[in-house]
Amino acid sequence: MGTALILPVRRRLLILLAGMGVVWPTLASAINEANLPERPTLHLGVVSERANQPDYVLTQYAPFLEYLRSELDLQGIALGELRIAGDLAQLAQLIRTRKVDFILESMMSNFRINADRALVEPSLAAWRKGRRETRTVFFVRQSSRIQHLRDLAGKTLALESPRSTTAYALPKIVLRQQGMDVQLMGNGKGGPKSVRYVLAVTESNQAYWVDRGQAEAGAFNTEDWEGLPTALRQELRIIHTTAPILRWLLSSRIGLPAAHNEAVQRVLLNMHDNPAGLQALQQAGRIRRFDPLSADDKTSIKDWRLAAARARFGE
Repeated sequence: MGTALILPVRRRLLILLAGMGVVWPTLASAINEANLPERPTLHLGVVSERANQPDYVLTQYAPFLEYLRSELDLQGIALGELRIAGDLAQLAQLIRTRKVDFILESMMSNFRINADRALVEPSLAAWRKGRRETRTVFFVRQSSRIQHLRDLAGKTLALESPRSTTAYALPKIVLRQQGMDVQLMGNGKGGPKSVRYVLAVTESNQAYWVDRGQAEAGAFNTEDWEGLPTALRQELRIIHTTAPILRWLLSSRIGLPAAHNEAVQRVLLNMHDNPAGLQALQQAGRIRRFDPLSADDKTSIKDWRLAAARARFGE
């Protein structure tokens, strides 16, 4: 496991970071000498999808951070540098040590971060890639004899990667709810209720592998299904669709002062109404807007948390 990366990281980023509001030691000393009250400083944490390209992550979130920083500054709150983790375990450690106050992650990632003890609490729902919520669909070839989830026992399932909610976490949870043993291909001996999965890396690979007989079924979200080439989709059929799940969540560190949490939420809830804010949202993960969590949202989060726990998700 690598070491979590806390930006700034390179000399050539100094000018950019200065423009984003980093307080240099000389300025900090001047403030201290003036005996001015120190403002609270908050940090956003993310997991890098490109571990060897920290500049990419910084570029992705720079407008988002700049907008959030300028708005929070008006409320007497400072926003520090972006904290980048290599994986969820590192992100959890940054939260545990209070080096990260907010995260933008999926619901399943929240469950994993909270696996040992509660570290974060969902605050807002994000519309990501045009959707507020999504579902997983299980699919097979048109000619397959598989009609129901129970028919997948003894079969091979094509999933995407462990970071995926709809193309990894949800399929495993749903199949385990059906009493099936879901294991990576090659790990141990399969029993009569075993489903062996293979990782196809991309959603398109999942569909092509099923079409070509390299796997007997696949599972990913409804948007990926709709995005398949028409000719390929016509060779496949859906056998099961899950209950909906929120696509993306802003979550805050448990123990963060309520006033700080509310300040961030106020900014984000109105961000899409500002052209610069909307552009920054789009660049930071194709987010359209943030919404408050409704009573139904909170019930859904609770239900999926229980389902994940009962299915031993994360093992």
